[in-house]
Parts: sequence; C-alpha cells; structure tokens
Amino acid sequence: MTGDRHRLFAGFNGRQVEIDCGSDRLASQVRMRLNHLLAAPGHGASAVLRLTLNEPTASCVELRDSAGRYVAGSPEHVLYLVRKWTTADFAAAHSHFLWLHASAAAKDGTVVLLAGPAGSGKSTLVVRLLEQGWRLFADDVVPVDVNRQAALPLPFTPDVRATPSADFDDHWAFIEQPKQMVAIAAERVAREPGPIGAIVFPAYNRDRDARPLLTQMSVVSAAEALAGAFFYPTSDTRGVVAGAFRLAQRIACYRLDYRDATAAAAALAQPRSSAFRVR
Repeated sequence: MTGDRHRLFAGFNGRQVEIDCGSDRLASQVRMRLNHLLAAPGHGASAVLRLTLNEPTASCVELRDSAGRYVAGSPEHVLYLVRKWTTADFAAAHSHFLWLHASAAAKDGTVVLLAGPAGSGKSTLVVRLLEQGWRLFADDVVPVDVNRQAALPLPFTPDVRATPSADFDDHWAFIEQPKQMVAIAAERVAREPGPIGAIVFPAYNRDRDARPLLTQMSVVSAAEALAGAFFYPTSDTRGVVAGAFRLAQRIACYRLDYRDATAAAAALAQPRSSAFRVR
C-alpha cells in the first residue's frame, strides 16, 4: 500500500507512545481509534515505546515495536494490538494506579465505571449513556487513583458488537465477531480526572424482563469482583487486593442485570428514579 508515512503520538498523563504508520489508510485507522488521545509531541512528555505499522497487502498489517515484538495479521487484529500495547505502556509507566477492565462515562464531573469481562456490554452501555447526555471518559480500561477515589480519562473511541452475547450459543464466537466503532465528537469527551460515583458490574441476561435490576454488592463481593477486573499484571498481589478492598469500602458497587441496553443506560442516568429497581 502506498502513501506517506505518518508519525502519530498518543498521550496519557505525561507519557506518549509514538505510532509510525506506513500508509495513509493505516494512519486514518489509527486516528479513528485513538482520536481523543492524539497530541503533538511535547518536550514535557516521554515517548519510550515506538510502534511501527506497515501494510504489505490490503489484508495483512505488520506491527513492530521498539521492544522487539513483532506480529502480522488482519488489520482488525493488529490495530487492536496497537491499542492494547499502547494501554499497557501507559499502565507500566503509572503502576501506582489500579488499571481496571472497565468503560466509563461522566456527568456533572462524576464518573460511573462499568467493569467486567469482554462481552458484558461495557462499551454498549457507555455509548447509550452518551445518548443520555453523558461524556465519554474511557473505553475498556480505566486508570484509578485509589487514594483520591478518582478515575483518570482514557478516551479510546468506543467499539461495540452489533449482536448481544445471549444470541450466541458459543461465547467465543460472540467475542470474535467484528466490532463497530462509534465516533464521538470532541465536545462529548471528558478531559479531566473525576471522582468515582459508583462502580457497576453489568451482566447481560436475555431471560429477564425489560426492566433492569440494580443490586448493591457487599464490600467483600465488590472487592472480589474488582480484583478480577484488573488489566495490568503486577507482582504486588497484596497491594492489588488492598486497593480493591479500599475501593469497595469507599465507593458504592452494584451488579446490573439487564436485557435492554437502552433501558439500562436510561436507568443509570437517573439512579434515583423509579425506573431502576434497587435491591
């Protein structure tokens, strides 16, 4: 594939990852995914990791990094790794934060985290919250400052699966289905850290009625769920467990059982309304 090379820089909290794209099409695809994290290279920011993308054919993309890793595959898979490796570099540079597998949206300066494994509907629920007037805060991974009980924005462009997980008999077939990116206008993106108002663990259930059910979790149950939602591996197991327990003690945590994502998001947007059954 032809085109000029493009040097892009994704930044988080003073850390930058350089992404060298070998074609116009690759640069366009990276911009779509990292749009709200891209910045000009700055003297005050460090760029230790460098990713290089090349496109020998339309169906194959090569990815190399300055640490010596190499992978080649479909554009979708390799661009997913660009996002994953970028996030892992940010996490390694900020290991004092807890990095959760979660998406997040903000309203009036307060952040709600939607935590859980792939296929639980995190990104879909965040997109539905944006339709209710919220701002995008993060997609898939959220860095948390436990001492301040606050989250830091990491606004990758959300991508969602078109088909609910319960419509698939094979869970892995659901996970592997293509995602669709949802473009978010710059004015709908949160840029500053914010206090965490709640942490919600969504669980899609096609057998329940259309009305979502929000159940407050005990401190122990919430801490266990948080400990299972960490993104970045660490040898400090004791510190991770302690951080999860402190979050569970200080922040209300809920399990959300839902069938309809729009109804669930509407209820999350109005947590004190009768639309949400709290047990």
